[in-house]
Amino acid sequence: MTVKNAVRTFFLIAYATILLFPAISESIPAEVQELISKGPLNCEPTDEEKLLYSLIMAHRAEQGKPDIPLSQSLTYVAQLHVRDLSANKVSPPYTLHSWSKNGPWEGVRYTANHRHARLMWNKPKELTNYPGDGFEITFAKKGGASAKAAFDSWKSQKSVEAIMVNSGNWETIHWRAIGVGIHGDYAVIWFGDREDTQ
Repeated sequence: MTVKNAVRTFFLIAYATILLFPAISESIPAEVQELISKGPLNCEPTDEEKLLYSLIMAHRAEQGKPDIPLSQSLTYVAQLHVRDLSANKVSPPYTLHSWSKNGPWEGVRYTANHRHARLMWNKPKELTNYPGDGFEITFAKKGGASAKAAFDSWKSQKSVEAIMVNSGNWETIHWRAIGVGIHGDYAVIWFGDREDTQ
C-alpha cells in the first residue's frame, strides 16, 4: 500500500467513525446513557431496589438460607436491563430476558426454549468485570413495578422461588452475589455464582 492510499484509508475510516458514532449514541436511550456514564463502580440501588433486596433476604432467612451480598456489578446490569426493557418493549415470542441492540452490549432475542441462555448468563461479564455467570428473574406490571409486587409474584411461582432460595434444581448452587433493578414497568434480579470483587 502506498503512502497516498494509506492516508486515504485513514481519512475514510475517520470520516466513517465520525458519521457512525453519533448514530450509535443517539440510539441509546438517555436513561441508559446516564447509567453507562456512571459505570458499575458508581452504581447505587434506589430505595425501592433496597426494599426488594431486603424482602428477598428476609424470605431466604425464613428458609434457613444465608444472605447474598449485594453486588454493584450485578445491580448495574440489572439497572441497565430494566431501562433497556422500558425503552425497547419486548413482544412475543421473545421474553423479558431479551436485550435490544440499542446499547453497548450484544442484543439477545430470548425465547422460552432458552436457546440463547448463554448470552443471558454472560451479560455480567460482558458489561462489567464480574467474573461469574449471571442468572436473571424478571417481572413486569403495567402501570409500574414495585418491590412488593415483584417479590409477591416471584414467591408465588414455584420455579422462580426455587431460584431465590436455592431449592429444588437450584439447591446445589450457592449464590455469591445479587443485583437489583426496578424501573418503569419492570423489575429484575440478577443472581451470581461468584463473589463480586469490585
